Amino acid sequence: MRIFMTSEALIKIACKSENIHMDAKYKLIHLGYPIIVGVTDLNGTSTLGRVEISKNENTSSYFWVLKKTGKVAGLHGLTFNPRYFVANSAPQISRAVKIFRPGCKRINFWAHV
Repeated sequence: MRIFMTSEALIKIACKSENIHMDAKYKLIHLGYPIIVGVTDLNGTSTLGRVEISKNENTSSYFWVLKKTGKVAGLHGLTFNPRYFVANSAPQISRAVKIFRPGCKRINFWAHV
């Protein structure tokens, strides 16, 4: 089971941004792992882009949410083509990003507060 939540306005923001942030929270709910994707604009303002609820935290889950974002963007006549992915050092995220956008830069950083 996968649940993907976003809005047209959030997809438009994601398509304008070059910086995508991605992380999965630990199994906080009984449905699985919330994978949270956000964006940062040039002013450093963060915006939630979408949330996926997945049963696991593997490469295919991260890739699925990226692919789905691209598909939803296409439905609105937009292109989802980020230049930078910011996330922790999880190899699952790195592999998904490499499959989704081989030429983009992967930045390892995530502040847990």
